[in-house]
Amino acid sequence: MMLDNCMPVIINILEDADLIEELEDTEVFYADHCSEMTKHPQMRKLADKAYDKYRDLDKVWETDFCKNLMFGAENTLCIDAHLTEVQLCRLNSLVPFEYTLEDVEAKDVLTQCDEFT
Repeated sequence: MMLDNCMPVIINILEDADLIEELEDTEVFYADHCSEMTKHPQMRKLADKAYDKYRDLDKVWETDFCKNLMFGAENTLCIDAHLTEVQLCRLNSLVPFEYTLEDVEAKDVLTQCDEFT
């Protein structure tokens, strides 16, 4: 999910939970914290292209930001539009269906997510 697309979802989550003041303690990790699917034993089966990447929360949790605020598997949310890219962090992931700016403005995005079981 592109960075510009995920910020409205993050703001929506924080507003709905009455935690918008926590936005300053929110960090968005993007391409620098992904790994190539072709280099991972499980993920390589899902790669369509050589440049496909997956969300690597271990890289995220190794950042100073996450270490200083003690972020880990218990308190990290991954938002991505692609199920294949979050296979290694399914328990921490929301995967919204395709949505428009109008959906975000109507706050209808979070009611349209795939569930993992």
